[in-house]
Amino acid sequence: MEKFREVVGFLVCVAVIVFAARMSGILQGFSPDDFKNAGTEIVNIVTKQTSGTEKYLTKNSSGSRQSAVYKNYRANTIPKNVLEGSKTSGTWKNIFNSNKKVIFYIYDGNDTKYSYDFHTSVSNYCMNGNIARNYTLQATGLKTFNSIREGEIGPSKICDSFEECSIVQRKAANYSLLENFLRNCGTTMCVFNPQKNQYIRLKNRNSTEAKQLLNGLINW
Repeated sequence: MEKFREVVGFLVCVAVIVFAARMSGILQGFSPDDFKNAGTEIVNIVTKQTSGTEKYLTKNSSGSRQSAVYKNYRANTIPKNVLEGSKTSGTWKNIFNSNKKVIFYIYDGNDTKYSYDFHTSVSNYCMNGNIARNYTLQATGLKTFNSIREGEIGPSKICDSFEECSIVQRKAANYSLLENFLRNCGTTMCVFNPQKNQYIRLKNRNSTEAKQLLNGLINW
């Protein structure tokens, strides 16, 4: 009720300002339809904000950039150095070049940090038809993750120029960032959207929350 009063008060203030501006001639050139459309848009926004139905997946725009928001999860842009590290090393392309959203985490039966129970629960859930149609599961065992190395570790000889050494150093640094980025994602779970170059990281390694997140991001 309090929010409703605030909304009514806000609309009254807008009406007064518009009337005063129109009388002064500031709004010459604007048709009644312009104000009607603006009013309709305001009502739609207010209705969404005051509705008891929670919109789990919304979009916030800032200029030309958009980010998905699911409850208190916000999409982040995949760092350019991470993408470059994958491109130059030839590793993890199955994550960053996928035509579906990608689910990534690390699992291990002997390390509680990478709970195997979490893997069992999430991987079984990913067999659900609706989830399978929208996501690709790229869960990776800890030993496999640790054994993956950069495709091109370095030159066969010492670099001959400053530029050559800089390129080698940059490639090594980007791959290191890529590995650390995925290891951090792997401790919980990350959902990647390669088409948007964005990802959302699960805050806690909780299979119930993971399933809710996946279900909420189907249309992301």
